Amino acid sequence: TAEDVIDKLPIPVSFDTTWVTDITFTVTTTSDTLIDGADTTITITMDTTYTFFQAVDQIDTTFEGENTWFSFQGYNVYQVETATGLGMVKRIATYDIVDGITEIYDDVFDPVLGETINKRVQFGSDSGIQRLLAIDSDALNAGAPLRTNRAYYFAVTAYGYNPYGIPKTLESSKSVMLVRPQVSTTWAEGDNTASSGAILEATHSVGGSDGTIVVNVVDPTKLTGDDYELYFDIGHYYKDVDGMWKSTAYEDSVGKVLGKTFDCSASTITAAALVGDVGFVKLTFTFDMVCGGAWVDGIILDFPDDISISSWDPIPGCSYPSYGQNCNNTAGTLDAGTNSLFWGDSSRSTFGLVETGGGWNVIVSAASVEFPFDVGYHVYDDAYDPTTVDAIGTATVAELGYEFKSFQQWNVLNKTTNALVTADQTMVSGVLYENVVNGALVAGTAAFGEDANPIFDGLQVFVNGPTNGIHGIWQTANANGPIEGVDENVNENIHWINFLTAPDYPTQQAQGGWFFVTHGGGTANDMESFYARVFRGSNFSRSIPNDFEMRFTAEALANGMGYRRFNDSVLMGNVPFELWALGPNPDDTTDDYRMLPAILNGQGLGAAMDDLDAFDLWGDDASSSAGNDPSSDWVYWGNPDDMSPGSVGYDAWILPCIGTEPAGGWTEVFARTRIMNWNRYLGGGDIFAEGGALDSALAEQAMPEVGTIIRWITNKPNTTADKFAFSTSSVTGITQTYDPNTINVWPNPYFAYNPEERNPLQRIVTFTHLPETGSATIRIFNLAGQLVRKITHSDGTQYEVWDLTNNFNIPVASGMYIAHIETGSGDKVLKIAVVQPEERLDVY
Repeated sequence: TAEDVIDKLPIPVSFDTTWVTDITFTVTTTSDTLIDGADTTITITMDTTYTFFQAVDQIDTTFEGENTWFSFQGYNVYQVETATGLGMVKRIATYDIVDGITEIYDDVFDPVLGETINKRVQFGSDSGIQRLLAIDSDALNAGAPLRTNRAYYFAVTAYGYNPYGIPKTLESSKSVMLVRPQVSTTWAEGDNTASSGAILEATHSVGGSDGTIVVNVVDPTKLTGDDYELYFDIGHYYKDVDGMWKSTAYEDSVGKVLGKTFDCSASTITAAALVGDVGFVKLTFTFDMVCGGAWVDGIILDFPDDISISSWDPIPGCSYPSYGQNCNNTAGTLDAGTNSLFWGDSSRSTFGLVETGGGWNVIVSAASVEFPFDVGYHVYDDAYDPTTVDAIGTATVAELGYEFKSFQQWNVLNKTTNALVTADQTMVSGVLYENVVNGALVAGTAAFGEDANPIFDGLQVFVNGPTNGIHGIWQTANANGPIEGVDENVNENIHWINFLTAPDYPTQQAQGGWFFVTHGGGTANDMESFYARVFRGSNFSRSIPNDFEMRFTAEALANGMGYRRFNDSVLMGNVPFELWALGPNPDDTTDDYRMLPAILNGQGLGAAMDDLDAFDLWGDDASSSAGNDPSSDWVYWGNPDDMSPGSVGYDAWILPCIGTEPAGGWTEVFARTRIMNWNRYLGGGDIFAEGGALDSALAEQAMPEVGTIIRWITNKPNTTADKFAFSTSSVTGITQTYDPNTINVWPNPYFAYNPEERNPLQRIVTFTHLPETGSATIRIFNLAGQLVRKITHSDGTQYEVWDLTNNFNIPVASGMYIAHIETGSGDKVLKIAVVQPEERLDVY
């Protein structure tokens, strides 16, 4: 049996109730009548953590003798008849990961048949994981509507799958939970209260990414009225010697987002110790910069005196020395007297050495290390912003590990209470990216589905990030200067990328429109092929999140140079444009650098060398239906070795001059782009001379005019600089004063039966709508005014059960009773009619 397997295996996380931790039941109702409960709904919210677990099966091995695994596959929601789980059971829903494994069949012993049969044991459908389930009918009573104040029992179980296992699935035990649909005694829906399923407004308060968030209301009764902020940070983790992944993050993670806008006090440094070469330990330091717009001039790491430092990496930074950046002491210096390493300086230069966070290593002698130990740090603000506040703290190195990983994670901070309501999430656009959960490394997957996002405070937040791709390609200038009104934020996901359709700004000579196109190798002219040919997978890592420009300048027309990389690998002249990388913000020109064009002749690799001397338009484009759509040679965009701002890298690369090989390397960023002038010539006939070259009489119209600038706008991913804000302040319900007049008792009259009774001896009626805070006293009298029973209510629920006995535990007689309920908000008097069942002679 499954239980036998669990007993025998040293499972790190068992398939017992630990798989279903913190399942919460949120109950909402809109009906308070016992007759018509059609509007009564139970909302079940499932926790997120248990879905990541695996359990090793050391009994059922592969054919090679290796251990196999029971991996989380999905979970089931059941309605059961009793609190013990005995009686009728009905499976309401199954939600499983999207991996092609749906219904699972296994060999199971059937006690009715008395033999083992192969039957369906799990009912998955590749639905994806869903955290929310609304139930409005009684599955054990032919789907009848739920009734307010009635007790219903539910259980949620997780199940795992092992194709080699005997059995193939393990399912956690049913932890049964009681739910009573109820009407809140202190909350009511108002005119502006958000309904379940409503989408709240969210703003991109800080940052320039193309990311978005969607805030969905799942339970209006749980809305707090508070303000929230969603922000991104980097989680740093190391794999300990016990195989568990542990965080190196600063403990007070809220402090990282509460730092002042213009100082560096919220910046932190974390550290992990990893196994290095024999006799040495590699200390990996990570710098999470929170400095507003300011960079930092220097960093000091102060090591314990008994640690022997062997070597260290230079600090990451100093990208703009020619622009006056402070690049002092980038290699770092060791002060033997204090056993501290200092990178940069404390000059308050206003243009600091370190412009972003990053990581670097320090190698120390293993013999000198005793865990745990602290490394103090001091980060010097460069005083660029109005305030100058340093970051000072301690990085604790807990123990030795074997691996180190960092992940971008998102968190939600309740700005009103200053509490994190959800943290360290990597689910973006319905994809779970790599993360550490409960000490286990969780691989990235899209299998869980978008609805697997966490739920908190009655909300479910979906974080979306842009895919690898481009917004589009626009012409931003012509011979007359900049073009106004070009909307770079419109995503024109069209098959042909047209960069010359700005309203009212045609070029001087184009009859049609200029396009970027790509084809060859049998690919079609569509967006998917465009991406496949231009970005070729890895190119996205070198292009995003930067923007780029092709500039047709007079200088380039006179002496622009390219690279015959695919012909004779030498430099060529007569390239009429410049290629520029702009960084993520086109308005910030301080990081722009000139790129390197490689040219592949449009007539092919076998063209004569005299045809390769210039960048040209050649024959009609392959997708054209007429001879009037000339296309250019192919252009490949490359990075120089030196990507300093300006043309430093480009100038060094072309220094050997035409006909010689370039100096330095060339790294591809875009591939195989070409420009085409669609319907450029309207005079009729074929505009191409014999051999496919453009007729010389039209040569002066063969290129975009000088002054033309074509800008590529790439998609911008979310970064630690981005924040989103939302609030529930205007959509919450109304807090109302508790009213004891709503107190009732059910069933009334009691006719010898209550459907909640589970055996012939049980007798119960339930008082409802009692105060959930404070206490109440229930006194039950007979018609003679004698006190029959006193009950004190203080359990935090709306309910209290009377078992129809007196204060001496003797069953009361049939008849009328008066109940007086005393609360802190007033009293309520009820009449209760009791008809006891026929007494049984064997009970005395």
